[in-house]
Amino acid sequence: MDWFVLVLVLVLSALAVAPTTATSSCATGERPSYYVPGGAARPIAIIGCVRLGVSGKPVELSADSERIGGKDHLCLNPAYRGRGQLGIYIPARCTLPSRLRELRVLDVDVPRQAVRGYEVVIWGTVPPSTSELVAHHQGGRARGAVLRVPRALASKTGASAAFSAFVVQLPIAAACHPIRLRAVTAPRRSGGRSRHRPRPGTGAGARRRSVRRSRSWSRPGAGRCTPGTAPR
Repeated sequence: MDWFVLVLVLVLSALAVAPTTATSSCATGERPSYYVPGGAARPIAIIGCVRLGVSGKPVELSADSERIGGKDHLCLNPAYRGRGQLGIYIPARCTLPSRLRELRVLDVDVPRQAVRGYEVVIWGTVPPSTSELVAHHQGGRARGAVLRVPRALASKTGASAAFSAFVVQLPIAAACHPIRLRAVTAPRRSGGRSRHRPRPGTGAGARRRSVRRSRSWSRPGAGRCTPGTAPR
């Protein structure tokens, strides 16, 4: 059984050191100090900042509302640092407000334009109640940062309701293989009032249970590729 214990220790050790992209302090709610493409007159605000788990580099995320194709869209603008300044590269992506409550990946990329040292960065939106996001890939897993945007902050971006965004980073080699994201919502208490007759053991005297729900997103690997030339 010694080999089994050894394998178990190695697995637990690998899980314990999973790279974590964490939130960091910044001027949340303020307008970005750098130029964000799309027009200066629209409502725009910083919704949060993160420190990437693999490279340790910063990303500042802002959001704004834009009219595209006759429909209102919410755009997320990740600002990367390069040449000594933040916002040198901003690959903005937009989505319909109706899609903000979904696990929706807006971009999977290795930022290269005027920046260095960034690896695979994945970002998008998650349901507002999301408590954690985990990315699974061939080399292991990584934890992402969830940026919650309450209604007061969302109104500064032109959005009418609260929403949440996420950012996670993986090693470049991960882009060559399947990637799966899992978003877990915060536990909620079940056992509230209901007009239906309770099942045995679920009446008012029964212990309430915490319910955690998850949503997932996946994409296949890119086939033949090398880490140094991982697909964009």
